[in-house]
Amino acid sequence: MLWLKTCTREDLNPLEETESILQLLALRLECDLTGVPLFLYRMENEAKGKITRNVSGKESVSIVEQVFTELGRMNWQSFVRTRLPLLKLPEDILEALRTGRIEYTKALAIAKVESDSERQEILETAIDYSLSLTEIREKVKALQPPAESGELQKLLESTYKKCLK
Repeated sequence: MLWLKTCTREDLNPLEETESILQLLALRLECDLTGVPLFLYRMENEAKGKITRNVSGKESVSIVEQVFTELGRMNWQSFVRTRLPLLKLPEDILEALRTGRIEYTKALAIAKVESDSERQEILETAIDYSLSLTEIREKVKALQPPAESGELQKLLESTYKKCLK
């Protein structure tokens, strides 16, 4: 079990920390590891009012809250928003994150690039030149297609011009 192997280390990278927390939650909730992220997403949807409350059970919610209180690093909502997405990163980015060549915030920004070749190029550049998060975001934004002016935007511009006259 990764959590048991790594719980004594203090230099966990964010991905190892995320995996360890999920394993701890699986132990405490007495459930399968694959079900923990699903349960956390369901808790988040309940908290946002997207689904009916009490679907997940008060006891399980209390266990999750207690684990995060004991860890003292972040709350479960923050974990769901910032750490669970790490598990969905492309393999090239996961590898760079696991080896400590890139920070997780930068990894999340680079993962927004859909093209494998462009993403790999930005990843290598970010690592080789120690790009800041802002620089990475600028590079990612430059790869995005320009936003097309929608019908509403055109209508607003037309109305604005008429008002000026």
